[in-house]
Amino acid sequence: MASNKNPGKDLIQDITTRFILTAPAEQLMAFESIMFLVEQAHWYYEDFVREQDSTLRSLSLKDFAVVVFQNCSELRTYLDDIEQIMEHFKAFKKNVPVMGGILLDNTMQRVLLVKGWKNTACWGFPRGKIHKNETDPQCAVREVLEETGYDIEELVCEDDFIELNLDGKRNKLYIVAGLDPDSAQFAPKCKGEIGGYAWHKVADLPATRDEGNQTFLSEDGVKHKFFMVWPYMKPLRRWIKKRQYNNPTWDMPVNNTTPEQAQQPQQPQVQLQQEDAHGAGVIVHMPYYPQQLQLVPLLLWMQ
Repeated sequence: MASNKNPGKDLIQDITTRFILTAPAEQLMAFESIMFLVEQAHWYYEDFVREQDSTLRSLSLKDFAVVVFQNCSELRTYLDDIEQIMEHFKAFKKNVPVMGGILLDNTMQRVLLVKGWKNTACWGFPRGKIHKNETDPQCAVREVLEETGYDIEELVCEDDFIELNLDGKRNKLYIVAGLDPDSAQFAPKCKGEIGGYAWHKVADLPATRDEGNQTFLSEDGVKHKFFMVWPYMKPLRRWIKKRQYNNPTWDMPVNNTTPEQAQQPQQPQVQLQQEDAHGAGVIVHMPYYPQQLQLVPLLLWMQ
C-alpha cells in the first residue's frame, strides 16, 4: 500500500499536545527550544506513528513543522516565518555540543563503531547533541543507549574522555573499556538512524585527515568511510598506550565505582593536551584503575 496519506488534524494536534504544548513554559519562550520539541515530535511521527499506519507519508522536518504550525493555534501566527525559523534552527544546532562514547573491548585493541542507515553513511562513534539541562555524561549515556541499545551509565567515568573543538563546536566522547564482543548485544532504540555495528581494530583505523578522506574496501567489496573517526584516533591511541604502559597487568574495570576501587589510594590523573595540524584542540583525561588484565578472543562482528 502506498504511503501517500497526509497526517490528519486530530493526529497532529494529539502529537503537538503530547510533545509541545505540555512542555515547561521556559521551553516555549524561544523558537530554538520550540523547534527541538518539534524535532522530537517528528521523530515520534516517523518512528512510531507511521509504523502503526503505513499509509501515512514520510515527512521531512521542515514539512512536519509546517503541518504542526498550521494545526496549532499557538504557532499558526508564525507560519509565514517558517523558512526563517528553520534556517535559524539549523544554524543554532551547528553550535550545540556533541557527547557520546568510545566503547573498547577488554583488550583495548578493538572499538565499536556505528554506521548510519544510508549506504553512503560513514562509520563513527555513537554520539549526539546535548539536550537542555543535560550534563555531559547524561547526554553521552543517552546517546549511546539510543544508538546501540547498550547502557553505559554504570561504566562511565567522568574523568575518562576525549574532548575536541571541531569547527567551533565542542565534541566530547567518554571512553568505556572492558566490553566483551562475544556477549555484548546491540540494538538501536531509534529507528531509521543506525544501520549497522562493527568492532574495528584501533590500530587499523585512519588517524589523519588524508586517511579519513579515503574510502576503504573490505574483502567483500563493500566501501567504508571513517571521516568522523580520524580526529579521535591519535588521542585514543595515546590514552590506551598510557593505560597499558602504567598498568601492564591491570584489567579494565567492569564498573568504575566498585567498593574495592573506592578503597584504593587515589592515583595521579594524566592530562595530555595537543594542537593538531588543523587547529583542533585536543584534551585527553585518563585516571588509572588497578585491576588484573585478562585477554579474551577478538571478534569482528557486523550486524
